Amino acid sequence: MSYLKEIEFLGITLLPFTREQLNKFIGGWFSDKNKAMSLLEAIEARNLYEHVKTPLLATILCSLVEKGVNAPSSENEIYSERLRLLTGEYDLYKNIARQKQKADLLKKCAVKLAFYMHKTGVRNLAKKDIINALVPTLSEHYNQDLLENCVEELISPCNILALDPITKTYSFGHFRFQEHLVSEELKYNRNIDLSELVIYDWWRGVLCLYAQENEISAIIEDTYKRYGHFKNAKITLEAMIENTSQKHQKNLKNLLSGYLKSDRMDSMFTEYSDEIRAWDYCIDRYSDDVDNDLTNLYFNF
Repeated sequence: MSYLKEIEFLGITLLPFTREQLNKFIGGWFSDKNKAMSLLEAIEARNLYEHVKTPLLATILCSLVEKGVNAPSSENEIYSERLRLLTGEYDLYKNIARQKQKADLLKKCAVKLAFYMHKTGVRNLAKKDIINALVPTLSEHYNQDLLENCVEELISPCNILALDPITKTYSFGHFRFQEHLVSEELKYNRNIDLSELVIYDWWRGVLCLYAQENEISAIIEDTYKRYGHFKNAKITLEAMIENTSQKHQKNLKNLLSGYLKSDRMDSMFTEYSDEIRAWDYCIDRYSDDVDNDLTNLYFNF
């Protein structure tokens, strides 16, 4: 942020919980020890530790379970449940009605806005820019007044869009939540070619969340067909594979490994061809020099 250096405070980063720390955190969160133990068992059974070891996600998970939501099976599902709660489900638990727009429309606006922001490389937008981003995308089915009302409800009571009091712009709060919303757009919008995105680091977080709930073998194949190599996509593809379920990882690693071997063979063949061309050039040049020497020798004689 441009104003960060002007603020006199000590910046800190919360490290991920160890397993012991996570157990203590969950045990301290719930007054009902049986509920805490049930959640810990679910985390272990579903191999969720890697996805909930950060303080933010551990807090979201405990909050969801406390409100009656079953323990999710992936990081992406945790954020999906959070979105569901914020767009009306939480009010149902409290038996109150604060929003006028349907949850599905609010979710659609949030997803479309997040995709627009990610595509343009921003995390914050002014309210007028948010509306200007949504209207061209959704105006075919919804008028501008309705979309403006949706934006207001995403701010309050949903608390999905958070105001930065200094810049007077809005964001999705934690950047990971923006990435989750973008992954939802990738899931349903088949017009987006994911092989175009894997070469950019900016999209890695989104694609890893996408991989948690979607088949990615076609992305590996399409990437190789498009570029003929994995030079700029290898790190992202490997990270995506690590985010898939355990039962699919072995086959995906073998698929990627096979393409990488083909990539190396092509590279070796190219280098070998270059060496052959270099030798041909030397031989041709040497032959020309020999011919010239013999010609000069003849005339001098």
